[in-house]
Amino acid sequence: MISKTHESRRRRQLALLLGVLSACSARAISVLCSLLQVPPLLALLGPEGFGLWATLHAGIGLAGMLDGGVGYRRPFKRLRVGQAPCETTYAPLFL
Repeated sequence: MISKTHESRRRRQLALLLGVLSACSARAISVLCSLLQVPPLLALLGPEGFGLWATLHAGIGLAGMLDGGVGYRRPFKRLRVGQAPCETTYAPLFL
């Protein structure tokens, strides 16, 4: 008979393995799709247009990851009434 602790551990390991496999496969599909886009776009836009498109695409992707240091502080948990917040979260403001 398998103990509950052993069963719980196996479930967590399986969930971790499935999570890693799904993240890796999603990344592989993303890279494959990006590679498959190159020949049609290059034929359609030409070398200069493709270079411009790639530059804009990379710039937009980079801008999506930046918040420029602009954000707001919001306490999200209090232990007791009247007590100061125990933790604070920073949420970026995308303009």
